[in-house]
Amino acid sequence: EIMPSLVGSEMCIETGIAEALKDKTVRITAKAGQGGRLFGSVTAKEIAQEIKKQYGFDIDKRKIHLDTDIKAFGGYHIEVKLYNGITAKLAVSVTEAQKSLISLMRSIKFCND
Repeated sequence: EIMPSLVGSEMCIETGIAEALKDKTVRITAKAGQGGRLFGSVTAKEIAQEIKKQYGFDIDKRKIHLDTDIKAFGGYHIEVKLYNGITAKLAVSVTEAQKSLISLMRSIKFCND
């Protein structure tokens, strides 16, 4: 049997997390594939990792609800279902990862070539 005080405190914690994350934007950089499109897709696991890195909250990837697969650069809206009846709505911004200087140098065509 779960003690009511424990359930109440967990609910209080999850409510605080929901308030802290409300209307935040999770910024994710990803590799570009063919034609400048996203290489692969952004997963709930990656979003959970970025939430932890950017905001310090450890969110289970199974609590992250994506309306659609994230397979292109741009902005998306997601829901994080923290507890029964407690949901945080966040934005996800996916941008192209900057190429390293070495790969940039390799792609430059020199006049003498």
